[in-house]
Amino acid sequence: MLILLLPGFGITKGQDYGYKPEKLPEILNDSLFSGTAINMADKIYGFSGRNYSRFDFRNVSVDILKYQAFDIHTKWPDEGKLPEYFNPSDWLEKGKNPGLNINKLHRDGITGKGISVAIFDKPINKNHKEIKDKIVYIPVDSRYTKEFQKNRIHFHGIGCASILCGGTTGVAPDVKLYYFAVADDANNSYNYCLALEKLFIINDTLPENRKIKIVSISDNTQSKNWSSEIGDTYNHWKELEQEAKKRNISIIYSSLESAHKYFTGGGCPPFKNKELPDNYDYSTWVKSKRKIILPADFRTTADNETDSTFTYHGEGGFSWAIPYLAGLAALSLQINPDLEIEEIYKYLDESKYIKADGKYIVNPAKFIELIKKTTK
Repeated sequence: MLILLLPGFGITKGQDYGYKPEKLPEILNDSLFSGTAINMADKIYGFSGRNYSRFDFRNVSVDILKYQAFDIHTKWPDEGKLPEYFNPSDWLEKGKNPGLNINKLHRDGITGKGISVAIFDKPINKNHKEIKDKIVYIPVDSRYTKEFQKNRIHFHGIGCASILCGGTTGVAPDVKLYYFAVADDANNSYNYCLALEKLFIINDTLPENRKIKIVSISDNTQSKNWSSEIGDTYNHWKELEQEAKKRNISIIYSSLESAHKYFTGGGCPPFKNKELPDNYDYSTWVKSKRKIILPADFRTTADNETDSTFTYHGEGGFSWAIPYLAGLAALSLQINPDLEIEEIYKYLDESKYIKADGKYIVNPAKFIELIKKTTK
């Protein structure tokens, strides 16, 4: 079993974040949406769900707009007041594509079928059409969770789920998803401990070929600040980690050399061809330039508003890269279920695409070619 834990971010759904029309001038420009002019919370929600039909966007560049969030409820002005190359409905649709020819792998039957995966994240709308036919939803509450926190849904988890295994958005759309919904009560790490304990119990009931093999957690479990949440959470997790090893479960942290030395985040802007690796570049937050880019930016994911709505996210952080990586691992395990995580990393590294400028991009098709050779 492979557990991928890398740092991400989260904002509780329902808080009043995003660009408020009443605070914007009618003629907009780049400076309003860049640098210190906005806070992270507003940028995460961006233009989602609000009416901007009276504004003039012509002085806002596509290089700024490509990093903003919006959804199908965003009301835009007429085309005459939008910049050239900005087509919101087109971007929203193109953002669903995992890119890098993964859809071709799906057409060839490489979909993660037969592989069980898990996500630890906040509560979501489990009935969204992207995931409803493949999800086993497992609430994870503790005695510290207040009643109003138990089912408070969150954009973060449904984004991760749809990137990993969404029907139109996912890297591995045919996996079985065990979704451990930890409460949005500011006790993330403590709740992850509870989730892992539940996972052990569930896995004991599953047949060998249906046991959960991948767990994706878009968060950082390495910090000793965990001990300040509830009791000595950090040491308790370490004990659970040892138990996981006894059960042949590999837990992968972003800070461990064995995993983090390989990967980082990036993306292909929505006005370029997402199948071509030369169109990908690093995310704005990336510092190390010698790692393999996993698509994290410019993605459209399911959202919690209804059972069929979507949001375009200009920036995904590591949060969106993690389920992409977990999805690639699921594709490889469909072909060779005996692979270890270090082997998967090795083949991802060996198969990477190298751009003319020396940047590395993950290469799913070549990766799967190498995996197929391991079964001969």
